[in-house]
Amino acid sequence: MESRDQVRGLYDTHIHPGPDPYARVADAYEVVEEAKRNEMGGVVLKVYEFMTPQLATLLTRRVPGIDVVGAVCLEGTQGGISPRATEVAIRAGAKVVWLPALDSEWNDAVNARYQAEARATVTHLDGLRNRSDPRGRLSPVRNGVVTPEALEVFGIVGQADIVLQSGHLNEAHRQLVAEAALAQGVRKFVLTHANASWNYVPIEQARALSRYDNVYFEICALPLLPWIDNQRPEEVGAFVRAVGPERIVLGTDAGVSWTDRGIMNPHPVEALAALVGVLKRQGFGQAEIELMGRQNPRRLFNLD
Repeated sequence: MESRDQVRGLYDTHIHPGPDPYARVADAYEVVEEAKRNEMGGVVLKVYEFMTPQLATLLTRRVPGIDVVGAVCLEGTQGGISPRATEVAIRAGAKVVWLPALDSEWNDAVNARYQAEARATVTHLDGLRNRSDPRGRLSPVRNGVVTPEALEVFGIVGQADIVLQSGHLNEAHRQLVAEAALAQGVRKFVLTHANASWNYVPIEQARALSRYDNVYFEICALPLLPWIDNQRPEEVGAFVRAVGPERIVLGTDAGVSWTDRGIMNPHPVEALAALVGVLKRQGFGQAEIELMGRQNPRRLFNLD
């Protein structure tokens, strides 16, 4: 069996390509070409500091036959949780808006915790995080209330009928943010890499959030790596069963390169193939893989 047999027709909802301020395993053109060569359905290009819809448009023309989805991450370089950046990205063709990750308050809190625990994962968070003024850390919630700018962003996303991703979001804020987003008209709210330790959604919280019709959960491959979270496949299987495959999308969070540290992170195609293999070994059939990896993303990205 080749990798393409595992990923044929599927979408990776979370790839970090180059060129980028951080070392990556491949540039965006190489990522898209390799995904097409393996007969994938599409990819989402996520770059923290830059919008990617223009890049997605150009690559769609240069590599036809695969869906290339652009996005914006509302980090400090985009003005933070900025309605203006959101509006411009959507006009340029973005289908995904990510709430803050590297510049988020929650990212700092998790990073400090991992440093205290001497966790290996700290290399992922500390090695990538923006060294901007920590007083400017971003959050869609202040003093227990969703901020006006976040509400405005939610309204813009809802009106455009595109995906809002949670980013690195304080676990105590998830339900508050989800409810506020849905109230502002968001119809596609995704909990980013919900199986990752730095954004982990406990099963009970996931069940509570899954009661909302428009809430989805992104399962990523990276946490399964020994030098990241060394997550047990059984945990992934239990999470998917708790919310149902109809609420899951598959991503890899792949793209970061640590070859300078002697660590061999996988190419996105290989990471997605491995994630599919994990799910199959956990008893999920091809129809469920297709639902999580193809049908759900196509619905979320308005591709049907």
